[in-house]
Amino acid sequence: MMPRKVALQYPFNEKIRTYGYEDTLMGKTFECGGVKVRHIDNPLLNTDIEENVAFLEKTKESMQTLFQMKEEMRGYSSLLTVYSRLSKLHFISFVSVAFRITRNMIERNLLGEKPCVKLLQFYKLGYYAQLT
Repeated sequence: MMPRKVALQYPFNEKIRTYGYEDTLMGKTFECGGVKVRHIDNPLLNTDIEENVAFLEKTKESMQTLFQMKEEMRGYSSLLTVYSRLSKLHFISFVSVAFRITRNMIERNLLGEKPCVKLLQFYKLGYYAQLT
């Protein structure tokens, strides 16, 4: 929720037409405009759990969105920060090769009954590296 005045002053960025990072970009816009954001503790019950396959597809789409918006998202995405550090150390080619070799195994894990969050983080980094 936000006051109407803020919504009119900082409209939603229409450049993002795909899934992912629109909320982060809006947060950046607010921060740059000096708009204070107050986060509230508002837990919810999600009874509409999406299947792992749909989640993985959204993950890929969000990485593509991040790649398209990388200049605007610099400094606002931990994945871009890690990618930049690894790039400076010349490790991105290693990440790309490791991702190509392990991608099918990681996808099986992520689509399985007990997906590993650490593998999801590597999957995002590897998928992003493949886009560059």
